[in-house]
Amino acid sequence: MSCYNLKFNLYDNAYYFGNGSNLYVALAIGKSLETVGENALANCSSLTGIEFNGTVEKWDTIVKAETWNSATGEYTINCSDGTISKDGTVTKTE
Repeated sequence: MSCYNLKFNLYDNAYYFGNGSNLYVALAIGKSLETVGENALANCSSLTGIEFNGTVEKWDTIVKAETWNSATGEYTINCSDGTISKDGTVTKTE
């Protein structure tokens, strides 16, 4: 299974995906995001990239549930000042 059906939960101020077919290979997230919930991207096996409109430092301040990215593809988070690989390796841009 993979993810589909992105929904924003106002109460949690977080995005959640359901399970289903391989629809998303890339995802854009605004810099106002504060929380990524349980299993938000779980089983998104075709996920290759997350476009985040904030900095690497801002991404690190977002509260992420332990299982937010379980069973995902090997994605890269592209921030305004660098990239973060799934394993947490940061590459800053000049």
